[in-house]
Amino acid sequence: MKLIILLALVNFSVHAQRLSAEAVSYQKISADRFWGVDAYENLYYSTDNVLFKFNKEQDSILHKFNDFNLGNLTSVDLINPLKIVLFYQDSNTVVFLDNRLNERNRFSFNQIQPLRTLSQARLAGNRHLWLFNIDTQRIEVFDYIDKETTKQSLPINSNINQFVTSFIKTWVVLTDELRVYDWYANQIKTISKSFDQIAVHKHQVVGLSASGNYFYKEKGKDFIKLSNLKQDSESFYLMNQKLYIYQQNKLSIYKITQKP
Repeated sequence: MKLIILLALVNFSVHAQRLSAEAVSYQKISADRFWGVDAYENLYYSTDNVLFKFNKEQDSILHKFNDFNLGNLTSVDLINPLKIVLFYQDSNTVVFLDNRLNERNRFSFNQIQPLRTLSQARLAGNRHLWLFNIDTQRIEVFDYIDKETTKQSLPINSNINQFVTSFIKTWVVLTDELRVYDWYANQIKTISKSFDQIAVHKHQVVGLSASGNYFYKEKGKDFIKLSNLKQDSESFYLMNQKLYIYQQNKLSIYKITQKP
């Protein structure tokens, strides 16, 4: 009797972990880069180095921002849609925008001592930024009010394929592993998975393998393959159990659900 119950529990556990991505909708977007969505499902993308905020319901562009003097737009951080952070690696500059894409502040790291050359800049919690300093090969937690580094990691002596952050954590995608760093810039986890890209929302992570397969992970659990989704991606974004995949001027939106 105990054996039967045990087998039933194992069988339930295996089936409970099967996940699928169900198509919800599609959106045509002519963009050089899709950056993501906010909590109101407004879309953010750039074309010819101009950042756009697009409303799906109204089918219209709400706001836009550009400054061609800063060079190519390297990254757009949407973790706080009231304080959007743009990073321009060409000019080593960070720009803060409000929810209407009006500029609120900017500063160049070429004018902040000690001088540092950056490849990454993202919003962190409590008036800080996550930085990756090319000169030292370290992650820095940078206080942008006092203009000083408050914490930094040990050197990362590997090529970084992607740098993804939340307010309190950083995920670094390397060739054959995924490293996680906490608010103190300490490495707290190494995951032996090879991903081309990842997307993170709260405690959820989605990874895209070189074969075009997507894997989903929640806090404290292993990665699970999304059984019915195999699609190339120029970029993708995760928000509230929805996966936004951009490829060839088409944004495909999927809902991640448990599959019976």
